[in-house]
Amino acid sequence: MKGLFCVFVSVLAVFAFTSCSEENSRPQTFEATFGGDSSGDICHSVTQTADGGYIMCGQSTIEPEGNKMVGIYVVKTDDSGNLEWETVLEKNLSSIGNAIIQTDDLGYVIAGCSKWGAEYESLDEIMLLKIDSNGTIQWSKRFPTEVNSIAHDVRQTSDGGFIITGISCSKGFALKTSSDGTMEWLKKTTAYYFNSVRQTSDQGYILCGAYYQRSENDGVFGVYLLKLDELGNEEWSRIIGVDDPTRGGNSIEQTSDGGYICGASYGTYYNYDYLVIKVDALGQVEWSRIHGGPESEYIGSIEQTNEGGYILCGTLEVIINDDSFNDIQVIKMDALGREEWIKTYGGPYYEFAANIQQTVDCGYVIGGWTAGIEYDNPDYYLLKTDQDGYL
Repeated sequence: MKGLFCVFVSVLAVFAFTSCSEENSRPQTFEATFGGDSSGDICHSVTQTADGGYIMCGQSTIEPEGNKMVGIYVVKTDDSGNLEWETVLEKNLSSIGNAIIQTDDLGYVIAGCSKWGAEYESLDEIMLLKIDSNGTIQWSKRFPTEVNSIAHDVRQTSDGGFIITGISCSKGFALKTSSDGTMEWLKKTTAYYFNSVRQTSDQGYILCGAYYQRSENDGVFGVYLLKLDELGNEEWSRIIGVDDPTRGGNSIEQTSDGGYICGASYGTYYNYDYLVIKVDALGQVEWSRIHGGPESEYIGSIEQTNEGGYILCGTLEVIINDDSFNDIQVIKMDALGREEWIKTYGGPYYEFAANIQQTVDCGYVIGGWTAGIEYDNPDYYLLKTDQDGYL
């Protein structure tokens, strides 16, 4: 056990499963950090759980007797951000958890990668790990598809199985498993990578990631959207932004009108902005908006909110006395992607956003990590805001 955490609760009200229409109830808010006895804990994913609490996963770097190992650090909290349990999994296999979701049996599944080869220091392979509600491993699967394969996202499907996406040998993939992690099909694509996948209302799948074509200079990038049917057959694909400095897509959600909202990056090296793209059910662009200031912003995730707008989180570059630091940034948008409010969070040095989710009390939870002035010894960082982004 890691055994060190810090939490700051900013309201005394008890968390309740309320609706946004209850004007007199303010959502629970807090910020918390977790970690402490390793050389680095980096959170890649957070989600709210059925009991109103939160589950986070990522990676923890441990160096016992000078031997560097990386394990999957899982943190479970209650609805106020208090630690319930924590565990480091698969550390002997040098593993990283990139996404975690709660499953229909109230356990959790984690997608990421682990090393294989001499002393587990050579090549990555896709990993899917099932744990129970207390963090005990129930089963673990590896999928040796191609060299350097990493899972970036996972979702449980309507049949109880799982859909996974990521990168394999510089190509995006979609991999479908049964409920026990047995592979059912694998779809390899021409995308450079995929970062996000969701099952759609027609039981198919939508994926977003990056298109890349080599050139004499920087190469040509674009957002790559791919729609699959329930058996993994392509229905359509779209490449967006190859004629401008659009970079890869990082997050996608199906919207209430049957279309999709995608969060991506726009700009050149060291000068990025957030790019929000709304497409219809066939992937045709309806509108797009760029959000950002003079410094760089790096997209974390985006989702539609219950009133039909959108919430986005990312990482903002902050320049202080010619030194570069980072804060977490959240932007609330209306149904057409126009900014309603913007908030930044963090201390004097480094904070990074992984993803954001609207909570059952209509606030927002953000997962990420925080580090000191030397960019060393990072810890998990968990933020819970009200519906207006206030802590």
